[in-house]
Amino acid sequence: MKPQKYLPGISIVFYWTCVLAYDRWAPLTLQPFLGDPSLDPVCPDAEVISPCFCYVVDDHLMNLDCTGVYDELELLLVFKTEFPESRFNKFIVSENRYIQVLSEGSLDRATFSQIIFRKGKLFIVESNFAKQSFQTLNHLDFTGNQISHFPFQELQAFTVLRDLFLTDNKIESFPVLGSRTLERLSLSYNPIGFLPREAFDRLPSLVAIDLEHTFINFVYPGTFSRLGSLSHLFLGFNEISDLIEGALEFASRNMTAVGLSHNYLKTLSSRALKGIPPGISLYLDNNGMQHFEEDTWRPILRREVTIWLAGNPLACDCELKWVVEHSRFHSQVVFATCQDGRDLINLGIKYFKDCASDDETNLFLRRLGVSLTNNDP
Repeated sequence: MKPQKYLPGISIVFYWTCVLAYDRWAPLTLQPFLGDPSLDPVCPDAEVISPCFCYVVDDHLMNLDCTGVYDELELLLVFKTEFPESRFNKFIVSENRYIQVLSEGSLDRATFSQIIFRKGKLFIVESNFAKQSFQTLNHLDFTGNQISHFPFQELQAFTVLRDLFLTDNKIESFPVLGSRTLERLSLSYNPIGFLPREAFDRLPSLVAIDLEHTFINFVYPGTFSRLGSLSHLFLGFNEISDLIEGALEFASRNMTAVGLSHNYLKTLSSRALKGIPPGISLYLDNNGMQHFEEDTWRPILRREVTIWLAGNPLACDCELKWVVEHSRFHSQVVFATCQDGRDLINLGIKYFKDCASDDETNLFLRRLGVSLTNNDP
């Protein structure tokens, strides 16, 4: 049973955090084929390529929009045209209800830097659909279709590909992926279910991974430990109830955000978290966490990590006194709420007046023979 959402609005906070993260990737994402700015591009004759249309931006970047194409045959006829200039920046199809198959050779006779086919009825993408763009394509976006078959096996043929966005499709298992250049991967909103241990072994350049809403319920140890450039990992809105030792182990010192919002986590062991760099944001909102154990979280907070905890039914008892009494941690533990909805930080230290003080606790530990050498928060 999914844990009760005490602050459902936090999903909006996380949503916009993700949006801003994607905005930060955007300048790196959309890289046009610059060509030679001294040469004026020549669009194909409008009547010949209708209902597609060609337009030029920034004086030298040609885009081809085929949103108005009625079916696959009409698209193939457009691409049988001899284009006066075959080097395009973008190929665009948006909200087309008719094209269901992007077949082999569909986009021949032209090369593209970006292929953007969004919010349509596409369910099959065949091999070699854009073989002329193997050396030029850096951005591939099929968000919001119904794709169940995609030529993942030829991904490595795209030698400069940096972005693969297949958000909101019908992909039912995690594909075998291989690319030395791919940096941003989104397979969110697909019924994937199982995440293999070796899922990213052949994707050494990954910077960002979005696997939200994919029904994942388990993460193998070391799944992300070989990704030396990773900065963003989104695993929210899944079915993860436990993270075993090494499940979130990172080698990258560039980690910026790890999203685990809206899962089934009731606790999180320090053994699951390895290689967490300073300054990272960790999103744990809307899980089922009742405890925020000092031995797990104090060392992490000391590394200036920000932890989002809204929507968790925290038991605001003496075990949480350590968070409230150290003001240093107040800005790092964000939106932490008690089971009754009260804000943890706003309870104030007086709320814990009947709890043992740190001095009393330290004295007790010393009597047990535990050596305390660091009195910092």
